[in-house]
Amino acid sequence: MSMENRARIARHSRNPHTRMIGKLCLGGDWACANGNLGALGDIAERLVTCSPEALHRELAGLSDLCRRDPDRASAAWVQLKNRVLGSVPPAA
Repeated sequence: MSMENRARIARHSRNPHTRMIGKLCLGGDWACANGNLGALGDIAERLVTCSPEALHRELAGLSDLCRRDPDRASAAWVQLKNRVLGSVPPAA
């Protein structure tokens, strides 16, 4: 299953935590696709509040990277999104 499908499935989960992460991940994909790195930085900051603590530092770093290096930020998002989605239980 692709990560995009996983985000869409998570977005419709009965678990509100999983649903929020799915929605934010889809928003991050939209922001990358549209070159809106300000929005991606905001999404990364919001994900800090609902992701495992082990990912907080990387998400905060991504937010900072969005302001400094858009190309690296976009590449980092793809990798980090996979880890964020992997941290939530499968959607039910």
